[in-house]
Amino acid sequence: MKLRYEGFFEVSRSRTEVYQYLVNPLKFAKALPGFKKVEVVGEGGFKVDLVVSVGPLRDNAVVVAKFVEVKEDSYAKIEGKGRSVGSTLHFTLTVTVEEAGTGSSVNRTLEGTGAGV
Repeated sequence: MKLRYEGFFEVSRSRTEVYQYLVNPLKFAKALPGFKKVEVVGEGGFKVDLVVSVGPLRDNAVVVAKFVEVKEDSYAKIEGKGRSVGSTLHFTLTVTVEEAGTGSSVNRTLEGTGAGV
């Protein structure tokens, strides 16, 4: 199954602050729903353990990803894969940070393929 999610949000922080937060997995992973643990793996890589909840169903999931392209203070591209019992996801996430008013706008696009339950 092909997946595509797009969206944006604005924050009252500078573009540099927002970008530095988003490219640091030790910081941004803690904001993910179901976060349990994050580990840096090699240069630009990271592994996140999560609990995924869909209605009454709960399962442990692992996401392994790597920054494959970065442009200082404005753009990052992450490729990775996630798995839980019976499900897999291969994805590319792109994030663009721009100045907006007194803060920043973050645009994100996740594209991938998923299989499983």
